[in-house]
Amino acid sequence: MVGTNPQALKAERKDDYFDEAKFAISERKVLAHSGIEPDLIKISNVPIDTAGNYIRTIEIGTHNEKPTLVLIHGYGGSSVKFWKIAKPLSEQYHLLMIDIVGMGGSSRPEFGLREPAEVDVYLTEWLERWRQNVYPGQDFKDFVLIGHSFGGYVSGLYTIQHPQNVRKLIMLSPLGISRIPEGFNLDHEIDKLPESMRPPKFLIKFISMIWSSMSSPYELMRKTGPWMSSKLLDFYASKRFTSLHGDELEDYKEYMKHTLLRPASTDDALFINFDHLLFAKRPLQDPHKLGGLDKPISFIFGDRDWMLRHGGEEVLRQNPYTGRYSHMHIVKDSDHHLYFDNPAGLTEAILKDLENLHEMPKF
Repeated sequence: MVGTNPQALKAERKDDYFDEAKFAISERKVLAHSGIEPDLIKISNVPIDTAGNYIRTIEIGTHNEKPTLVLIHGYGGSSVKFWKIAKPLSEQYHLLMIDIVGMGGSSRPEFGLREPAEVDVYLTEWLERWRQNVYPGQDFKDFVLIGHSFGGYVSGLYTIQHPQNVRKLIMLSPLGISRIPEGFNLDHEIDKLPESMRPPKFLIKFISMIWSSMSSPYELMRKTGPWMSSKLLDFYASKRFTSLHGDELEDYKEYMKHTLLRPASTDDALFINFDHLLFAKRPLQDPHKLGGLDKPISFIFGDRDWMLRHGGEEVLRQNPYTGRYSHMHIVKDSDHHLYFDNPAGLTEAILKDLENLHEMPKF
């Protein structure tokens, strides 16, 4: 990969016993809940190097017929998470929903980087390789880039490095924007959350202690064995995604068993580039990053979101398009997982934000 340590991205793992055929069936079952006709959904593995690594790509619609939205999921997730908003968005836009390298249905290269600056480059360049290869022989650009949570951080890094390719950046409850506020008090922030969302304080201390060991919850589940890890995933999904019910929940739980229990890969990027409170070591609100970028940027948060907004607010104060092309939207009745909690509200916010896309300057 351009600009990265050559040891950072290696060939597909030999310890990754991934059954792609079974995964593809599970993936299609989840996408069926979108209401989109199956033959309108194209799924492919876009190569990003000569070592066999690839990006799982879900395409809805035809390139060049409508403006393109590229959607990137959050940490440990995958692009199928957008199934509840895919159909209404696809009625007006061509969609490309992609899995971050090392997550979802994408390949699992060994991850060897340990410096935040190098990781930032890595997280930018796999996406650029995907852009170059998704439509061979074409200079694919002028798309709207939409990233959720960790995918928001990735999208922000990419737009900073390759602004000429992105028409507009939309960040959904993004990670990595805000600096730690002066006088930040974690207990006070936790108390602001609805009681059902407040993590036990002992859990925060435990996370602080194990952060340096770079052990994600998924890594802990992988070590418990197939039976116990399956039970833990069932419990996690039922408690975390309370807005999902019936077949939607069951199909999504089964899908996660195919993805989250695969070997660790880019999981480690979280521990290298963020502290245990999920503040970035190189926050994107800074003036030489998103704060000073001559590009339309919008932010969308849930009204019960635990992600801090002040970094996004600071970016908008510096952005030359604020009030015309750059906005802050708050989705009602939603926390961090807006696409599950209030998909109609999130869709409305995205479509409203893009209603003057045709007027926006091309860069």
